[in-house]
Amino acid sequence: MANNASAEKIASILRTDKMVVLKMAEFMEKKFNKSLILDKIVAENNFKVKEILGILGLSMKSKAIDVHNAIISKLKKDDGRLFEILGQPDCEKVETCEKMNTLVLDISDHPKGFFIKKDKAKEVLYKNPPPNIISAFGYKDCDQLLENEDYREVFSALRFVESRDWMNN
Repeated sequence: MANNASAEKIASILRTDKMVVLKMAEFMEKKFNKSLILDKIVAENNFKVKEILGILGLSMKSKAIDVHNAIISKLKKDDGRLFEILGQPDCEKVETCEKMNTLVLDISDHPKGFFIKKDKAKEVLYKNPPPNIISAFGYKDCDQLLENEDYREVFSALRFVESRDWMNN
């Protein structure tokens, strides 16, 4: 069963009733045979918040106004640094805007990371249908799943919904 403190924390973040969060957690735990889902979400969230606050030179005890001011300060500093790196562009000039547009397109056309093509992703799902996701949506098979759901969203949910055995096999 879900931890009450974790449910309260998530409810506060989502600005919803704690009972809604507890019911959702109970459903997820039964449906996907996973436990302590809310605790894991809260722990991961706390880790990320601490990490970001550390970058800003703050702690978990910092006041909201201090966090706000630190974020604004960091944005201004990063904006200034980017302005310098780009050679102090004058964006009122058409040629400068065109140059910046080309730079953005060059960067965005060559993303870094591991990617899977749509056809290959669907092939993987057909060869290894995700039973928990198919069941959760009430579909009978992978055909129905992919007819009604975006393959990218299905892939994004796999690690949270499918069993460790399914993921490893």
